[in-house]
Amino acid sequence: MLRKLLCLNLLLFILCHGDILLETPFNWDKDGKEYCHGIKLTYMELKEPRIMKINAARIEVTNPRIDFYVAQADKNAGQVMEDAPKFKICTRRQTVRAFMTNARKPVSDGGLGLNVVLGVNTTAWGPWPPPLGNPYAGNLGLVVSNGKLVSPANPKRASFVIYNDRSCKLLNPNEDFDISNVYYAVSGFAQVLTNGECIGDTALHPRTGFGISQDGKYMVFVVIDGRQKGYSEGCTTKEVAQLLKYYGSWNGLNMDGGGSSTLMILDENKKLKMLNHHSGGGERSIACPFGIVLKE
Repeated sequence: MLRKLLCLNLLLFILCHGDILLETPFNWDKDGKEYCHGIKLTYMELKEPRIMKINAARIEVTNPRIDFYVAQADKNAGQVMEDAPKFKICTRRQTVRAFMTNARKPVSDGGLGLNVVLGVNTTAWGPWPPPLGNPYAGNLGLVVSNGKLVSPANPKRASFVIYNDRSCKLLNPNEDFDISNVYYAVSGFAQVLTNGECIGDTALHPRTGFGISQDGKYMVFVVIDGRQKGYSEGCTTKEVAQLLKYYGSWNGLNMDGGGSSTLMILDENKKLKMLNHHSGGGERSIACPFGIVLKE
């Protein structure tokens, strides 16, 4: 079945000047794999314009059983980092696996008791590379977790914002951005898909992209493996936009990539499963994982 879907997907691609140009959008209803209530997954391999392994997820934002969870501020938030005094602490870095594990742990065991079923990386952070042993992250751009400010807006960083009414927007917030009606927010580098128009650079790296459908009903994640010769060589930010558009997005962001790019799910055996393959071989502790919660 997977091979049939792969062949179908490949037939939809027209390759021109190194870009991925798409004839028709991906049909989630027909070809997407039902993962759980309100969430579908798909996987694709390309050989042109280069070898790429691509995982994508579509989440029904307005589904009443779908909720969200974003990394919270560290208890030392606001303090200056001792070994990186140009930065103030926002979060304590963690892998997506640790983020999901801790969120899923029962409250009686010190966890949050949240049924987080999918996790993905989001924002870049500083200092990078971090001093040896520094567990903290700062300069995340706008991050809001359950209405609480985790990191202030950075006008140079584009943000993915979910409001209290479940509407979503991509924007470049100013430092005085009002979060009174913001439910959750995370930030990326830049908007690469704007009203269906794709832009971006030509550098090849592992990538993560966030998108929103034109009607605002769906959010889309794409994670493209890279820096792995003969396995998956990565893509450009413009290709991130093209893939987001192919998977149903109308607007989209290029998030942090490289060794941070991660897409993880809870499998049928209730075990955490990495869908992509890290370029560095191991799981990186990142500044701000983003989780999809399935409410009972």
